[in-house]
Amino acid sequence: MKILAIIAYGGFGKVERVQFEDGTILAKKTFEPSIKLTPEDLTKFRKRFAREVRIQAKLKSDVFLPVVAFDVDGESPWFTMPLANSTLRDEIVRTKEQGEIPKQALIDLLIGLEELHNEGLVHRDLKPSNVLRHEGKWKLSDFGLVLPQTSDTTKLTSADSAWGTAAYCAPEQSVDFHSVGPPADIYAFGCILHDI
Repeated sequence: MKILAIIAYGGFGKVERVQFEDGTILAKKTFEPSIKLTPEDLTKFRKRFAREVRIQAKLKSDVFLPVVAFDVDGESPWFTMPLANSTLRDEIVRTKEQGEIPKQALIDLLIGLEELHNEGLVHRDLKPSNVLRHEGKWKLSDFGLVLPQTSDTTKLTSADSAWGTAAYCAPEQSVDFHSVGPPADIYAFGCILHDI
């Protein structure tokens, strides 16, 4: 696998444009924290990354960006996914300049949220940069903070944790992040409407 470019870099990893031997070009997300973590936190965040990959890989609908390949057990866990054409953030800027509303993006996003919630999952980090255009359709991506709504899940968020992107977080996310439900995603959708 040949690295062509870095697409994004954050506190817990990076996303790169990569090319395989057969010429296929994909996006590769690697767990590679750039912040200092305690051994306990490192283990917790590795588990969260593995959960993100496994959940995204199980979401087979075309409203979610698919996982192509992954290795979550190696020293540097990673997964690959199709390379998106653009983000909803880019689309909002483009349509504002033209005096339009990105109606199809909003429709696709609502369909994606409905399917995600029907699967018993809450995204918890919905924002324009996590909605990607691929194969002519807007798809949900970045399931790093996804939460299964079942009582038998392992708690990977501390009671005092508050995660997500502040501009899109429902008030309850700062109080009890682990227990937020689908309404938090609907609140984030409202924030996206505000952006528009």
